[in-house]
Amino acid sequence: MPLKDSPEGHHLTFCVDEPTGIRLDAFLRNVTGRGLRYVRSLIERGQVRVDGHVIRKKGRSLEKGCVVEVCLDSEGFRSHPPAIPLETLSGKWGIEGVYKPPFCHTERGRHSPSIQQHLERRVGGMPYLLNRLDFLTSGIILFSREKEGVEKYRRLQEEGGVQKHYLCLVEGRVSRGRWIKNPIDHRKRRRVRVLPGEDGDRRRWSRIIPLRYFPEAGASLLEVVIFKGRRHQIRAHLAHISHPVVGDPLYGEAREARRLYLCHYLVRFPDFSLGPVREVDEWRRRIERGEL
Repeated sequence: MPLKDSPEGHHLTFCVDEPTGIRLDAFLRNVTGRGLRYVRSLIERGQVRVDGHVIRKKGRSLEKGCVVEVCLDSEGFRSHPPAIPLETLSGKWGIEGVYKPPFCHTERGRHSPSIQQHLERRVGGMPYLLNRLDFLTSGIILFSREKEGVEKYRRLQEEGGVQKHYLCLVEGRVSRGRWIKNPIDHRKRRRVRVLPGEDGDRRRWSRIIPLRYFPEAGASLLEVVIFKGRRHQIRAHLAHISHPVVGDPLYGEAREARRLYLCHYLVRFPDFSLGPVREVDEWRRRIERGEL
């Protein structure tokens, strides 16, 4: 059965619960009940997406837990954006939050899907986005329907009063907590550069807190706290100390982005707390099953 489908029945989303290694065309034949020729034509026309990426190879091998999306009409994904499980989290001053899954854009642009696009449909109008996350990063996106919430948030962030808590899995063993204070050159760069020295703005530092080491995976679970981060700050800072985030294709050893283990799970400021996102429980299960 599909996880979700559109009211018209043209857009279907499935989660792979079969053993790792099943071919994409075989999986689609099983779940849709259609013939191989039909499902292969969908794949060739770019109407099938795996974990957010359009796939045109009928023999693509699927892993257990992959999300497969199918558009059954000729317009493809242009008119039917994939379903996003928008878990709404309410706070004070008109500030709310939603959970952004990985392989999803924060802002509307050339690419689809986006949290902004789905928020506009759910709440009506154009809510103000208060933070942004990378395409591969999951977690809390804050928004406000009123300018009062925007002004409150921006003022607190400038004062250093907003604490953004992330959970991440990193390569290797991290045995002690520390601050990473290096400045980051993020100008006109796809891959930012960590500079020597210390950033004079404390809001740009990253606080590293080790939580657990998983010897079977050779990975450490960390909590990272930032206050007013720069683009890719956590990913770049952790790679700088030789502990890149597991699954990072830009700053780590991953050849492709199957899953970046970085989640913005909690945000705090005076008299305000939003979260936590419990995604990390699934991470632990994956580690125990040896599926990282």
